[in-house]
Amino acid sequence: MSGGHFDGWSHYRLEEISEEIKSRIKTENIEVTNENGEFLGTMEKSEYSADTNHELLNAINIIQQASIYIKRIDWLLSGDDGEESFQERLREELEDLETKN
Repeated sequence: MSGGHFDGWSHYRLEEISEEIKSRIKTENIEVTNENGEFLGTMEKSEYSADTNHELLNAINIIQQASIYIKRIDWLLSGDDGEESFQERLREELEDLETKN
C-alpha cells in the first residue's frame, strides 16, 4: 500500500519546500575588480547574510527530518510497516540524512 493514511504524499511537499529554500540561498561567484577595471579575484555573493543563510540551512534540516517522520509514520499507521520496521527505517533514513548534511 505504501502509505496513504495522511492526505496524499505530504512528505513530498516538504521535500519541495526544502529544495525551494536551497535554491534561494545558493551563492554565486562574482568577479572583483579595482577602480581601473583590473581583475582582483572572485568572491561569493548571496542574497542573504551569513546568519540568515545559517538559519535557512537549519530550517532545511528540520524540514527534511519532518518529511522522513511523516513518511515513516504514514507507513506505520497505514499498516505497511510494523513497529520494528518503522523504528529501523526511521533510524536508517535519519542517519542517511545526517550523512548527506
